[in-house]
Amino acid sequence: MTTVRWLVTGAGGQLGSELSEALSDQDVTAATRVELDLLAADLLSALRGWTERADPGVRSVVINTAAWTDVDGAESDPDGAAVLNEHVPARLARA
Repeated sequence: MTTVRWLVTGAGGQLGSELSEALSDQDVTAATRVELDLLAADLLSALRGWTERADPGVRSVVINTAAWTDVDGAESDPDGAAVLNEHVPARLARA
């Protein structure tokens, strides 16, 4: 049987906190923006470090719930919104 380790990004938000709660009976790491900076240059190595700490036979799953949801803020900072809503998910997928 394969064991699953979950990493939930954006765990400080509504979706992330609800999902983390739903997975609370499993091996889940609920990462807020303070605990995992999705904009950090070393994000890929941080994620690799997280997955490599697992024992053989353990599947590591990352669920990204982090997003820029403030519509007015996104309109005033479209580049910032694009980074969080487009570029970060692409970086996570590559990792």
